[in-house]
Amino acid sequence: MRIFATKTYQFDHPTGAEDGVVVQHQSFADVPEWVTKSLIFKLAQKDGSVEVLESKQDEAAAEKGAKAAVKAEAKRLEAEAKAKEEQEAREREEAEAKAKQQATAE
Repeated sequence: MRIFATKTYQFDHPTGAEDGVVVQHQSFADVPEWVTKSLIFKLAQKDGSVEVLESKQDEAAAEKGAKAAVKAEAKRLEAEAKAKEEQEAREREEAEAKAKQQATAE
């Protein structure tokens, strides 16, 4: 069975009969059928962070979605960095104005 995971997971065999299977975030993986019986898999599938790929079309759609998610995350991080830079610049300006005000008051 082929799946796509947006987060890193370790799926443990329900009875412990086999070693667990680790799937990395934003990746495709071929996993044994017993993975579907794992509690973590059921929860991950329910929240949408794991998707079972039935066809090449499903795989293409998941890949497209993953690329869009990575792009959106990069954009978010860029905006966050810009906002932080702007905040730091404002704080520097305020500190300089306060120092100047104190110097003129003396």
